Amino acid sequence: MADQKISELTSAASAASADLFHIVQGGSNKKLTVANLLANVNSPVVLNQAQADVDTRIAGDTDAYLIMVDASTDRVGVGVQTPTQKLDVNGNLAISGGFLVMSQAVQSISGSGALVANVTAAQTNITTTGAATISLADGIQGQIKQFVMITDAGDAVLTPSNRGGFASITFNDVGDTVKLLFSNSKWWIIGSYGVSISA
Repeated sequence: MADQKISELTSAASAASADLFHIVQGGSNKKLTVANLLANVNSPVVLNQAQADVDTRIAGDTDAYLIMVDASTDRVGVGVQTPTQKLDVNGNLAISGGFLVMSQAVQSISGSGALVANVTAAQTNITTTGAATISLADGIQGQIKQFVMITDAGDAVLTPSNRGGFASITFNDVGDTVKLLFSNSKWWIIGSYGVSISA
């Protein structure tokens, strides 16, 4: 058979694990199987490094979106085509041989009069310099938010915009705590310590 340039060879649309690559290693021509190449990558693998906002997708045998990296929103989906959170998992999440460490944002509000709790922090710490009222907008379905009184120089009354089963929550002393769940367009109390709850 006449010599051929590699660029003149017939193109392959896919590769099996036993198929061969031609490589030059230490100045010598050698062969390398696809399986060995993928099993022994000893350099960092960077996908789409030179391009902006290019999605990366890994498909399984029956799941077209086994892992989906949505570059435009910096989100990762497992079994999810369009992730809606930083990590969006379709199905159960299991942790084996370890535990889940949650580093959550904490908001601190301080003062008297009208104070505003945000819906982006998992916890709001309350410091009063006099009597205070605290407003809270709607969250998202399934969101949990906690409030803790840190410094007491006057009662603080929390009144979410939409609430279920209560009218307001009053923080009277340091350590007073309440945990809320946002469900079906309302904040609901799922745990409390020390606070006064008005129905």
